[in-house]
Amino acid sequence: MILLVAAAEIRDKHTGFHASLVLTLLIGSAGAVCQNTMIALAFETKGQLLELYFLGTGVSGLAMNFFQMIAVLLFGTSTPTDSLKGTVFYFLMAIIISIATIIMFSKL
Repeated sequence: MILLVAAAEIRDKHTGFHASLVLTLLIGSAGAVCQNTMIALAFETKGQLLELYFLGTGVSGLAMNFFQMIAVLLFGTSTPTDSLKGTVFYFLMAIIISIATIIMFSKL
């Protein structure tokens, strides 16, 4: 994702825009392959982990949207500083949820 910002700063705006599109395509493709691989691996357990995988995916999506709403309500989006504070809050919550998930599933 950091490469997207660097690509956008390439010489002229058109080149940066096209480089960002290519990088977004590659990142999205890698994410799709990773997600489908995880679903296939979970399916191999005869449904034991498949339910947990889809439950975790749904709950994490709802939780992150909830945290995004809280970030906007707490910090607003009127200035770049407010947006930065909200972004930091959002990613801190994502890190905390990721660590909690690792701890929770390491006990299975």
